[in-house]
Amino acid sequence: MSKKKFYYGLFLFFTIFITTANINAKAHPPSAVNLAYDLNTQVFTVSITHSVSSPTSHYVDSVTITVNGSTVLTEDYTSQPSSLTFVYEYNITANNGAEIQALATCELGGSLIACIVVGSGSCGQGGGAVIPGYIGLWIIIGFSVIVLTTILHKKIKRISR
Repeated sequence: MSKKKFYYGLFLFFTIFITTANINAKAHPPSAVNLAYDLNTQVFTVSITHSVSSPTSHYVDSVTITVNGSTVLTEDYTSQPSSLTFVYEYNITANNGAEIQALATCELGGSLIACIVVGSGSCGQGGGAVIPGYIGLWIIIGFSVIVLTTILHKKIKRISR
């Protein structure tokens, strides 16, 4: 392999890698989802914190609500009302002791789930961040970079001899 082809391939790889890294770096899940349920009015309040620079191009695109493990509502959005914290209210029927979960998903990748139990306010399980779809891609890219670097290092040693 000529040095010209080698450097061209290396340049092309890093150009694609850096471009892809910059596109995916801005994706992140919401940082907080806080829940409240009013048993009298049956209004479920979801407060979401998702810090973005432009709420029309990077936003929480869906909120999925489950009661006792069954999906009762999925709301899709095309923007978010604020660039930091905002509140959505939903009419949800739930009895005392019911477990309600809300899953907020960023349209660029990543989700955060929160859970409450009607009447007690705490959920004994669940909650937390859901691994964004890009994590698998990053694992593959990282492994590929390590393998490519090892191969290129061996080729450079062989060429320099």
